[in-house]
Parts: sequence; structure tokens; C-alpha cells
Amino acid sequence: MTRNPDLELLAGFLAAGVLSHVVRPGGPRRALRVGDREIPSACLVRAATGHRCPSCGLTRGMVYMFRGEPLNSFRAHPGAPALFVWVAFMAALSALNLIGRTLGLGRRAPDRSG
Repeated sequence: MTRNPDLELLAGFLAAGVLSHVVRPGGPRRALRVGDREIPSACLVRAATGHRCPSCGLTRGMVYMFRGEPLNSFRAHPGAPALFVWVAFMAALSALNLIGRTLGLGRRAPDRSG
């Protein structure tokens, strides 16, 4: 079975969108929650030093963007809205590639048979 990067990216983006409605952000600087339980931080830098690393807040920021809250996303991590736009753009390109291939509109390699 061959890997399909377009399908993987699109499926991951859609799965993240669904999961962002399962978890609940407690606030831009607070832990994510599932029901009444906090999801512990997976940041090794924070666990080792007690300080936030440069990427701390990106997950919360992405969750806020999937929920349509760009201001809270920016508060969680200033780079999260830009990252979300980039990933959404790449997912859209992947969807177009998949549609094009399904309809047979993909580019064909030039004939080099001579």
C-alpha cells in the first residue's frame, strides 16, 4: 500500500477540527479540558524547568482557531493564527490535488519513449 501525503494531511486537518470540539480550552494560558478533567501538558521543557517553551500554547491556539476564536488563539500563542492559516491552505491544496487525481486532471509525466 502506498502512502498518500495529500490524504494524510487532509485527514489530519479534519481530525484536528473534530477533536478541537471534544476538548475545551480553559483560557489562553490554562490547560485544555475533556469534560471536567484537565489534559496534562506534554511539554518536556516545561516539565523539566517549570518555564514555558517557545511552542507552549500552540495547541490551545490551534483549538481556538478551529473554534473560530482568533483573538483567544493569538493570546494563547501569537503564531497560532498564522500557522492555522498555513495548514488550512495546505489542506485545501491537498483536497484539490485529491479531487484532481480522482477526476483524472492530474499532470502526466512527459512521454520520454523517444
